[in-house]
Amino acid sequence: MIKKILYGIFLFMSVIYIIGCGKIDTATSSESSNIKKIEISSYEPDVSDNGTIEKEVSSEIIETPYTDNIPETTEIKTEKLSVERQYSNIRHSVKILGLKEYDKLEEEKYTDKPSKGKKYLVLFLSITNNGFEEDYINANYVYGKVDNKEIGHTFLVNSPRNYPTIFTHIPSGQNIEGFIVWEVPKDWKKLVFYYDGWQYTDNISLQCTLKKKDLFNPPIYNKVN
Repeated sequence: MIKKILYGIFLFMSVIYIIGCGKIDTATSSESSNIKKIEISSYEPDVSDNGTIEKEVSSEIIETPYTDNIPETTEIKTEKLSVERQYSNIRHSVKILGLKEYDKLEEEKYTDKPSKGKKYLVLFLSITNNGFEEDYINANYVYGKVDNKEIGHTFLVNSPRNYPTIFTHIPSGQNIEGFIVWEVPKDWKKLVFYYDGWQYTDNISLQCTLKKKDLFNPPIYNKVN
């Protein structure tokens, strides 16, 4: 009878010991391995004939891959746009319609005037959305340099040659025409600008180089056509 009572006490204590002492060790992955290692230790009581409890310890290493989804870096290619050659891929087509200088743009209600010693350089573009989703031409993704000095594009109240701004939404399968404008020195020689709005859809940065020889008048804008 006493032996059974002692056995019950030892068994109860062993269960408490198992709960308190079980452990899981997690090893962090090294740079050369992408494996998470988990060590599991367990304790199993074994009651001997004389009523004492002996512990059996077993250990197991489980290797599981990390589940952190880290996207691979995609190479961004620089594609060229020029007066002589339009840019085109399966999603977008871009064509230069004209390049024109303005000392000012004057209409009935307002006159656009550049800063002293500068003039407006207006680029007229045609962009087609060949994709299945609506696209947006984002003004924040235009970067430029004029004669190796950084330059930001500006805006106009008036509409040169009746064109609207190019920064707008383009529905799937449709075309828009519009302009980008910079204030450049009167003696400017070369403007280089980039459009990076398609980096995450086309994996490209669109580059365009413009010089004085590239100046030419675009057709008058006609929304219907």
